[in-house]
Amino acid sequence: MKTMTLMLLSNIQPGATLARDVLDASGKCLLAAGTELSTKTLALLQRRGVKSVALSQENPLSAEQEEAWRQTMEQQLSWRFRQVQDDPHMQQLQGLLRKYRLGEQ
Repeated sequence: MKTMTLMLLSNIQPGATLARDVLDASGKCLLAAGTELSTKTLALLQRRGVKSVALSQENPLSAEQEEAWRQTMEQQLSWRFRQVQDDPHMQQLQGLLRKYRLGEQ
């Protein structure tokens, strides 16, 4: 299972992978999610004033741990959307959140 961690640029070593696009202040994409950071790209981000980025990290879980996490996540989503279960737009949002949390496209 992959997790996303927000890290200060100064603490990142080359080889780390971006979990989200890095945008500048005007919203222009500097680097896309999935980019493996190199010394050169880290320097570029520093020059552009980027302070932190979201990194993707592999977090190996046992099958039991992953199933427990999935069940907990499903329970949390059900509880958070409990009062709007009849709204098709909210059901769609709940489905999108489920996919996002599970790391699905």
